[in-house]
Amino acid sequence: MARCGLPIRTAILRVETRQLPFAYPIYRQGYEEHLERLDNWVAGLPGVLTFGRQGLFAHDNTHHTLEMAYAAVECLAGGGTFDWERWRRYREEFATHVVED
Repeated sequence: MARCGLPIRTAILRVETRQLPFAYPIYRQGYEEHLERLDNWVAGLPGVLTFGRQGLFAHDNTHHTLEMAYAAVECLAGGGTFDWERWRRYREEFATHVVED
């Protein structure tokens, strides 16, 4: 991270890597109800934010996923607070993404 210009200001306690056989979510009929339940559960976890292909169950291109990461950073405010209303608006924007082949 430091080589990319992202300073590390705390001790790194652990690094974990997982390799997945598939990176894109598989949509099944009725998935929306289950996704909403999980999304609401995660929203109640303090200090947890999900985004990207797996986090938002989004069948997106890499540039869309990077856009989500940049948006998350833009929602960070001073003192470690997070602008959840701004994030909600970004989530609405993410829903309009179209996969490009």
